[in-house]
Amino acid sequence: MSKKNIFLLLLFTIICFSLFTRSVVLANTENTISTEQGNLNLQEIKTRLEIEKLSTDIKNSNNSIVFQYITLACTAVTVIISLRTMSNQINTFRMQTEQNKKQQMTSFLSQLASSDEPTKVGAIQALGKYEEALPYLVNLLKFKTSYFVADTVMVTLINNAEKSLKLLIDESKSAKLEKIKLAGELTALDEKEDEIIKLLDIDIEVFKEWKESELFKDSKDRITYNIELQCKNGESSRAEIISIEKKKIITNVELVDNLLKELVKITSGIIKKLSQLEKKFSIEGAYLPKISLYELNLSEWNLYKADLSNANLKKCIFINTKFENAILKNTSFREGIFENNKFCGNIYDNCDFSKCKLENVEFSNIETLGVLFKGAVLRKCRFINCVYKLSRMEGINLTEAKIKDTKFYEANFMNAEIDNRNIFERVDFNGSRFDGSKNIRSKFSECKMFGVNFNNASYKSCRLNSVEFKDIKECNNLICENNKYHLIKFQDGCEYLKQYIEECNDISNITFGD
Repeated sequence: MSKKNIFLLLLFTIICFSLFTRSVVLANTENTISTEQGNLNLQEIKTRLEIEKLSTDIKNSNNSIVFQYITLACTAVTVIISLRTMSNQINTFRMQTEQNKKQQMTSFLSQLASSDEPTKVGAIQALGKYEEALPYLVNLLKFKTSYFVADTVMVTLINNAEKSLKLLIDESKSAKLEKIKLAGELTALDEKEDEIIKLLDIDIEVFKEWKESELFKDSKDRITYNIELQCKNGESSRAEIISIEKKKIITNVELVDNLLKELVKITSGIIKKLSQLEKKFSIEGAYLPKISLYELNLSEWNLYKADLSNANLKKCIFINTKFENAILKNTSFREGIFENNKFCGNIYDNCDFSKCKLENVEFSNIETLGVLFKGAVLRKCRFINCVYKLSRMEGINLTEAKIKDTKFYEANFMNAEIDNRNIFERVDFNGSRFDGSKNIRSKFSECKMFGVNFNNASYKSCRLNSVEFKDIKECNNLICENNKYHLIKFQDGCEYLKQYIEECNDISNITFGD
């Protein structure tokens, strides 16, 4: 028992004893007064006896209350002492448990270095019970291991999906930085760009971007300095030094590639597991090229700046998913569902949205090549300040869309259904194809139709304001009905189109610009 507790107990005992002594003294005083008045008459004696009886009852009641207070005080002191004892015991137990946990983890971690594979596999499985041990398991992926060890690490991390996700994302970012560094080192060895691109499994645009980074430049300068320093020492020729450095770099490239493959595979399994929870998760800034995710619900996920180039994301659901500045080169979203999303940035070359359903999706500030929207359904979508080159939009169904300050160069809108209040403002369709398309109740303002193919196309109940036509040579079987034309301009190569429009429409609905 602590000194503080003993002091509290003594203090309560002294207070209780004082109260009891006071009551005894009062009782003796009253008895003395009663004796001295023995000569009083009987009536007074009777009255006095009744008063004494009442006084005795009051004294007994006071003594009972005092006793109860004493009992309560003792109980309180006992409870306080018990609680403090229990608290100390719990803290001691926690410390012992934590110490035992550290000892067990240390033992299992030491077994990771074992050459005996069953021992190592058992240690990995055991370490999966400790959150603090997960970074050590991720670190194992950096080294060459057997299939069974790698598979055990994967299963263990997937079983701890929520705790492992951020660790793997951070490791993928580190792997990307390592590849940038290796690109700089290979450049310092005068390797050709084509060889570097092939070795690191990247495209030319990515390599150009990496060349501008400080890490690339620093790595290049460091290798260059080391080579020059060794050449001055004269121990080896420049060619021999470069050969040795290249072997080291190639080895590191292989290690990074193996690490990245494992990271992508394990992260794929974790995302599949977490997608079933229908909660918000983030892979912001992750480097996961060629990841395969199929038929998953990734609604509310944060994919901001994630590198998902060459990824397979077919038939996934993306409702309120954050895509801003994600890298989606050669990424397939075929047959996916999108709602309330925003895409921006120049990193969507050959991205595939074929047969997707998109509603209230915005594409802004994008310059891209070869994007596919074949057979896609777009409702209430927006294209703002974009440049689409060689886009494939055959069979697209476009409804209530707003397309503004956008260029479609040689885009293919064959058999597209563009109807129901679509708005095109300052859109350039240079060299695009609309053959077989159906355009109904759409509005075109300040648009340019240069070299466009209108064979078998139809425009009904549309409004064309300040639209320019030029070099329209393909407009066989074009149908134009109930349209309104205001300040339209026909430049060279549009004689047949102009004549046809005049013949098929009420002349009062046509005004020509200068």
